Amino acid sequence: MKKLLLIISIFISINLSLLAASGFEAIINIPSGLSIGLPIDAADYQPGVGFDMGITAQFGYVIDLKNNMGVSILAETGYSYDTYSYSIPIDNTARMLNTSYYHNFQIGILQKLNIRNFSIGLGLGAKIPGAGVEEKKMITYGTNFISGGDIMTSTDVINKYDIMNVILYIKFTLDYSLFYNNNMAVNFGFYFDYEGGLKKSTQEVKYSSTDSIGLGLQIGLRFTPFEGNRILTDKKQ
Repeated sequence: MKKLLLIISIFISINLSLLAASGFEAIINIPSGLSIGLPIDAADYQPGVGFDMGITAQFGYVIDLKNNMGVSILAETGYSYDTYSYSIPIDNTARMLNTSYYHNFQIGILQKLNIRNFSIGLGLGAKIPGAGVEEKKMITYGTNFISGGDIMTSTDVINKYDIMNVILYIKFTLDYSLFYNNNMAVNFGFYFDYEGGLKKSTQEVKYSSTDSIGLGLQIGLRFTPFEGNRILTDKKQ
């Protein structure tokens, strides 16, 4: 038993000396922001505005490149509440607002370049709708009248959106890590993403899908061995 512990200790020591501040990294992230719906294959339809939010767990490995730089390779999974909205002009005084709200399971990958306390990320993945609501509102002279709303399950989504029933996304992130001890930090940042909406057959209806552009803020809790911040502190000392 003592020999086994000695071997493990030697292995860990060698690993730390070779990789320095490389190792396992995890981030709990909460994004929220605006969503701008982009109707596809419908020239007379207009974009709509909605709200997105969620909570995700990012976990993987960070590689210390020295000189206050590192690379994080992370998997990402979690929950997101997403809005996809567009409007149809009726005349000069009225329009029909169509909005879909989905509870999604999110899974993807995210790569980050760490420079001191800043992290620049590029990620992609998919969102799988679990349930949602599709709502229509007639807006006339500043008043809203709900003309219809359908509650959808994951089975309903699959049956209705026969061309694409998952939501693919790509996103850009920028975060600043405020460390309060050697391995833990609070992240403050923003994100920008593009999502390809659910698609249905254009033979049945003119309208086929609503993509979206998202822009918002995010806050997170980061657990990392990356020493970008600590190396900078040591140099000042």
